[in-house]
Amino acid sequence: MAAAAPAVNMGRLQDPAPDTFTRDHRLSELFKQQFRMYCRLNANHKVMRSPYLRTMLALTLIKGPLIDDWASDQVQALKEKVT
Repeated sequence: MAAAAPAVNMGRLQDPAPDTFTRDHRLSELFKQQFRMYCRLNANHKVMRSPYLRTMLALTLIKGPLIDDWASDQVQALKEKVT
C-alpha cells in the first residue's frame, strides 16, 4: 500500500529565506541556489506547489532601483499569461 501524500502546509514558510537579489550578477547563481533550497525546504507549502505563486514569491525577492522595472514587467507578463 502506498504511503499517503504529505498534507499541504498553509502556514508560514520556513526560514531561512533567500537573500534579496539586487541585480549584482556576481550573486545571481547564489540567489538561484538559495531559492532552490528554500523551495525544497518548503516543498509541501501551498506557495511552492503552485508555479504561479512560486514565481511571484521569487519576484518579491528581486528588488532594487536597477531591477525594479524588470521585476514589475515580469509580474505584469505573468498576470497576462494566467488571466
